[in-house]
Amino acid sequence: MSKFTPFLLLSSVAATGNLINGNWYAASTERLAYHGLGGAGAYNEVVNMDSATGTCSKATRTFSGPLAPFDEDVSLHFRGPLVLRQFAAYKPTQGTPRRTRRSDHADFVENQKLKRAVGDKVVATINGQVVSWTNQYDGGAPALPAAPTITVTAGCGPDKRAVGDMVVATINGDVVSWVNTYDGRPAPAPTQMVPVTVTVAGSCPDPAPAAPTAAPPVPAPAEPAPPPAPDAPSQPAAEPATLSKAPGSSTSAFGDWVQVAYFNSDEKRSSGITFLNNRGGQGSGVWDTKFGNSLSYASADGKSGTASPELFGGSLDSGLDEIAIFSDVACEKSGDCGYSRPGAVAYKGFAGAQKAFFFEFQMPDDGTSGWNQNMPAIWALNAKIPRTQQYGACSCWDSGCGEFDILEVLDPGNTRCKSTVHGFVQGGSSNYFVRPTVSFKKMAVIFNNDNVMIRELPDDFDFSAGISTARITELADFGVTASSVFSFPQ
Repeated sequence: MSKFTPFLLLSSVAATGNLINGNWYAASTERLAYHGLGGAGAYNEVVNMDSATGTCSKATRTFSGPLAPFDEDVSLHFRGPLVLRQFAAYKPTQGTPRRTRRSDHADFVENQKLKRAVGDKVVATINGQVVSWTNQYDGGAPALPAAPTITVTAGCGPDKRAVGDMVVATINGDVVSWVNTYDGRPAPAPTQMVPVTVTVAGSCPDPAPAAPTAAPPVPAPAEPAPPPAPDAPSQPAAEPATLSKAPGSSTSAFGDWVQVAYFNSDEKRSSGITFLNNRGGQGSGVWDTKFGNSLSYASADGKSGTASPELFGGSLDSGLDEIAIFSDVACEKSGDCGYSRPGAVAYKGFAGAQKAFFFEFQMPDDGTSGWNQNMPAIWALNAKIPRTQQYGACSCWDSGCGEFDILEVLDPGNTRCKSTVHGFVQGGSSNYFVRPTVSFKKMAVIFNNDNVMIRELPDDFDFSAGISTARITELADFGVTASSVFSFPQ
């Protein structure tokens, strides 16, 4: 059996389409369906990476199923120039533990609810300010501590909170609130208050990190940039979280599809998501001369790595900027990620033969034409690929573990987005989606066993906390023209 089964469907329209830089563009479409994506086969997964010798060891892994191997956990990747306004991931509740979405999406650093040890770094959003401190609490009954002190840099801080004001904070993923009783004078703390000293640097943002001098595949400097100071906020939020009831957050019936991850850049809210990029050695992750950069926590602008999770700002300025969305479950907790590169930041992706991803985005034309420039893209990878080596040979990519190009601009400045599958089966349609260069566009990609639907959505489509099975079935309906249905051979 061949390693891949290539198959390309060209509709009758393709013969009269446009050939641009070796790629056929037949006609624009609003829906593109894939049928028969999964099957049975094998790929070579990484089982060891030796950074001293550069040796990459692999072993054969078999797979079988209607969506296999795309039923394994996948990560979502974005290349600029791109503005991501909203992202949501859904899974059917039947047969999976149900996760209740927080109504304000404010828990962007949830860190899997792991117990914090003394000396661990804690990240919180308090009154709109991202702050961090070293944990001094070991879980026992604390003695009466001094009241927390908040030091605000003159001219850069938030308005002073008066006694009686409501304070809202996101601490390690939990949204909490309390009535302020501290007027700035020394006073004993409440009996159950955790001893914490918080230093808020105010709302003046830190200087932006230096832009990388090379594309993501190029290794980092031999001496990685040091992580930021532990108590310096890396990306202050503009406004405090607003508590509101999410539509459908308590009405989804059993069998419905429930939202397991959400991001909104306008509202600076995120839940169930970790933002990573390939900048290992810059604050987090690793870099070496054999395998280059590993995954790292991504800075808010996607241009560098950071020491801890940050909320993505929503914009990728150029084709040199990429960001990846994983779940908020660390591989060390999930236990089923398989092998990950030692020292890399490793998180679980989104697994299952049924899953759906929704996007609201824009792909601006920045007028550039250099290498990898002005070619925005959205794609999914078998998450084992970036957890080992996304740009290099030490991954399962070349043996067909799976890449799904949802929308990709193939040459600088092109206004057409193609979709292609690279894997055990591979190919794609010649039809294309119109690149949203000026206005925002909402789209969905629905993986439903061996069928996948990519489709545009109406502007008023609501990324609610739950979507009925009937609605998912309607969105994934294959009632499209033959030229927009891509069927893999069975």
